[in-house]
Amino acid sequence: MPDDYSRLMGSKRANDTEETIMESVVKTGDVKDITESIEVHRSPRVLRPEGHPRHSYLLNKFGHPLFSRFQHSGAIGDLTESIELRRSTLTRSDIIEDFEESIKLYRSALSLPLNGNPDRKGGNIEDITESIKFIVFALTLRQEGHSHRSQSLSNLAYSLRLRFERSGSVEDITETVDLYRSALALT
Repeated sequence: MPDDYSRLMGSKRANDTEETIMESVVKTGDVKDITESIEVHRSPRVLRPEGHPRHSYLLNKFGHPLFSRFQHSGAIGDLTESIELRRSTLTRSDIIEDFEESIKLYRSALSLPLNGNPDRKGGNIEDITESIKFIVFALTLRQEGHSHRSQSLSNLAYSLRLRFERSGSVEDITETVDLYRSALALT
């Protein structure tokens, strides 16, 4: 019991520290703070293994500083790890409260032009199609009348447009126009 208690308290302190560092990162944009946040967050990730009730939440949350560091440094490894963490949480039902944020950041990652990596400029078709699948699922959470349904329709339209730009599929661009019209009608 004392061992479990100290592990729990250590996780809480690490989580509080990570949250404070991330607040600083948002205000300052200092890459050193982002790196510290990543290092601190790795500890609760280890202390909360697969099966722990907060495991998915922590994996999802850990994607934030990795994605921030990628935005500042352009390190493809950080983007890749962020996407993999988010991808692993998007398929889990215990992370629904953070699902929409995961989709937003995952879609943003796919749409970024990644210098020096021609295979990933703006996301390849397989990644975009996977993003579309998750956004369609988000729409099932945002039924008619949901205050953010318009945003999900726009997100889906954006991803379909990205796929159209790579594939030339008339169906994708037609659906994009229809979705943007539907989103606009809700605002």
